[in-house]
Amino acid sequence: MKKKTEELNREELIERVKVLEEYIRREKEANKKIKRTFISRVNHEIRTPLNSIIGFANLLSNNHLDDVKRKLYVKYMTNSTSSLISSIENLLDYSLLTAEQLELVEEKDIQLDGLFDELYTVFSTEKHLQEKYSVVLLLKKKKENNKVLVTSDRKRLKQLVTLLMMNALRGTRSGSIVFGYEILNDAKIRIFVSDSAEQFRTEYVRKMLEGKGDPEVISRNPDINLTIVRLLVELMKGTVKVVEHPGGKGNTVYLDLPLEFRIGSVENPAGHEIISRQDKNK
Repeated sequence: MKKKTEELNREELIERVKVLEEYIRREKEANKKIKRTFISRVNHEIRTPLNSIIGFANLLSNNHLDDVKRKLYVKYMTNSTSSLISSIENLLDYSLLTAEQLELVEEKDIQLDGLFDELYTVFSTEKHLQEKYSVVLLLKKKKENNKVLVTSDRKRLKQLVTLLMMNALRGTRSGSIVFGYEILNDAKIRIFVSDSAEQFRTEYVRKMLEGKGDPEVISRNPDINLTIVRLLVELMKGTVKVVEHPGGKGNTVYLDLPLEFRIGSVENPAGHEIISRQDKNK
C-alpha cells in the first residue's frame, strides 16, 4: 500500500513538473514576443524623426535653395529634433517605469494654473505646426481669483498632460480638444483631456489606459506614451477613467490624483487656507 502511494505521489509530482515546464515555456515565448514588439516600436519611434532630419539636412545642402524654403526646412528639422529628443526621453521613462525604478520628486506649491497655461501655449503652437487648423483648443480651470498650489512632482504632472494632449492631437482631425483640471474633494484633483478622435482610436485609447483589453493584443500593438500615462498614474496612487462620447466620436480621459493642495489668492499666493486632508486632520 505504501509503495503504491509513493508511486502515485511520484506520478503527480512528474505531472506537476510538466505543467510547470509548459507554463515557463509559454511565458518565455510571450516575453520574446513582447521584446521583439518593443524593439520594433523603439526602432520606429527613433528612426522616423531621424530620417526626417537627415532628409532635410540633405535638402539644405542645395546651394540654389531660396530663403523661404531654407527657413521652412530648418523649421522642420528643429521640430524633428525635438520629437526625437522627446521620444528618447519617453523610452527611458518607459524602461524605468516597467522596471519599477522611477522615483517621484515632490515639490511644494506648484502653481497648477501656471502649469496649464504653459501647456496651452505649447499646444497652441503644436497645433499649428501639425496644421490642425480645424481643431479648436480650449483650457478649463478655476475661474475664481485664487491659485491652486499643489505638492507633487511637477515634471511628471506636466508629462501626464503632455502625453494625453499629444495623443488627442494625433487622433483629432477636426472638432475640439478641451483640457484642464477640477477639484473633486479635499484631497483629490481631477485632470481631464477631451477630444474628438475617430471611434477606432477612442476604443484603442480606452484599452491602453484602463488596461482592460486583450493583453496579447495590447502587447502586439503597444503605445509607449499611453502606457507611460497608465504606469505614472499607478505610481502616483491615482486612477484612470476613459468615457466615450455619445456616438463614439472622441472620449474624455480623467486622471484622478490624490494630491495635497491649498488655495492661495493671486494677491497672496503664500496664503494659509489649507485644503488638503493631511492638514485638516492636524
